[in-house]
Amino acid sequence: MTYNISNKAGDTSRLIKTGAGTLTMSIPTGGGPATSAIYSGGTHLLEGTIEVTTSRGLGDATTATVFVAEGTTLKLIGGLNLTVGDISGSGTINVMLGAGGATTTFTRSNLSGFTGILNIGDGTAGGKFQLSATTGGTSASAINVARMGPST
Repeated sequence: MTYNISNKAGDTSRLIKTGAGTLTMSIPTGGGPATSAIYSGGTHLLEGTIEVTTSRGLGDATTATVFVAEGTTLKLIGGLNLTVGDISGSGTINVMLGAGGATTTFTRSNLSGFTGILNIGDGTAGGKFQLSATTGGTSASAINVARMGPST
């Protein structure tokens, strides 16, 4: 299923995800009409899953806020450089690491209102995760980092 989201200059509409299914957010980077009208009021995940496959998949980086409700999953595909504001809620965030040396980065993210579970990696080799210029720390109830390589 494909949805086209457009926004007028100065509009602060937000995306609210309801329903049990998965919504894939793949907003292109760069200029042009496909990227000039991006929503800026934040992303509220109330039911189901949002899978983010591009760095702009959570809206306008200068104003984006993210709410992840209990029982929901925000899945970030590896190698993204996400600039978002406040991240809050008590759901689950799965950070899939990129192949090889790709780095998945949260920049300018305030995770202090997030009390859910942050899963980093899926047990496959490669990739890095970085919190860059993060404010407020995190209140996550658990941060799980998948083991890479053989058990000892």
